[in-house]
Amino acid sequence: MLFGDSDSRPAVSVTLRDERCVMINLDPDTAEQDARVMKTAVRLNKNTAGVYGTVVRTGTIRVGDRVSLMPCES
Repeated sequence: MLFGDSDSRPAVSVTLRDERCVMINLDPDTAEQDARVMKTAVRLNKNTAGVYGTVVRTGTIRVGDRVSLMPCES
């Protein structure tokens, strides 16, 4: 992912998909469980709920900066 439009824009590389865990079922305000969240993650995201990333290039990210997704390198 690239942030902003400058030549020295910050960049992050996605390194691993994050398999979901039961924590995504918990409402952050009430701690009530809702299994529909996990079922949706399984159905729509192949059982993942996020990603891990590595900073490739540091820099400043500002509100409103464009985020560009780049294809994976093999």
